[in-house]
Amino acid sequence: MPLVTLTPSTYPFYRGAGFEVAGSWTMYEARAEHLPRRTAPYQARPVSLDDPAELAEVYRRVAPSRHGALERGERFWRRLARRGKDKTIAAFVLDGPDGPAGWAVATLEFWPDPAPFQTRVEVADWGCLPGADAALFALFAGYASMNGMVAWSGPDPDPAAIYALEDRFAHLADRWHWMLRLVDLPAALQARPWPSGVAGEVDFHVDDPRCPWNTGTWRLELENGEGRVERASQSAAAPAATPTAGIRGLASLFTGFATPDDLVRAGLLSGFDPAAVELLRAAFASPRPWTAEFY
Repeated sequence: MPLVTLTPSTYPFYRGAGFEVAGSWTMYEARAEHLPRRTAPYQARPVSLDDPAELAEVYRRVAPSRHGALERGERFWRRLARRGKDKTIAAFVLDGPDGPAGWAVATLEFWPDPAPFQTRVEVADWGCLPGADAALFALFAGYASMNGMVAWSGPDPDPAAIYALEDRFAHLADRWHWMLRLVDLPAALQARPWPSGVAGEVDFHVDDPRCPWNTGTWRLELENGEGRVERASQSAAAPAATPTAGIRGLASLFTGFATPDDLVRAGLLSGFDPAAVELLRAAFASPRPWTAEFY
């Protein structure tokens, strides 16, 4: 198992086990009256959660455009259907010019506050191909006449909230960070996608008391979009003279949540010369990772 990820109940315990913050789960809210209303050329249609195969297929198309998306099995979709058992729940597929382009699963509740009432629409799960964000938001704009408040989870910051809404109408309501642990360091790094235009190598020493097989001096070589990780010989890189990378810092770097500069400042990377930092900066550059799942 190259890596493990979870939403922590407390940071200190999991940091003691070698986990570190590596992505976010962020909840936004906006009043329905501020959501876009134009949907062309998209059209939404209701679907049943009793057979989520179509939702799963749309997710499979959308997931590669999400940095941090999890591979979902049938169990996830069954659990999503049960989530709204005590609420009104609805699922939609958004059809575009070239077929299904997005989906949304939402629960509906009526709250007594603020008076006289508020209709809370919580988007339990959603996603769309690039360009369809405004049409997906428009699904819930009609709740404006029912004092609707729409909540959804998204990246931090969320381009949909910035560009699909006409003004600063969305606000951040809640944020949790999830953590990651590199269990098999070379396997995880070698399985990770790398930028095809980045080439070079860097040596670093790792001390991992919880997973001692990760301890040692490693060489990361990047070329043609692939990474190779091998133990560096002592003659080539003595630990005392080799840059040091904490196993926790490598977890944040692995997903792109933190930059090398962030980790140097936090003391989780040390001893890297400017050329090595520049290589790491280019190699791990990515959008901030996020998940729609709270797990």
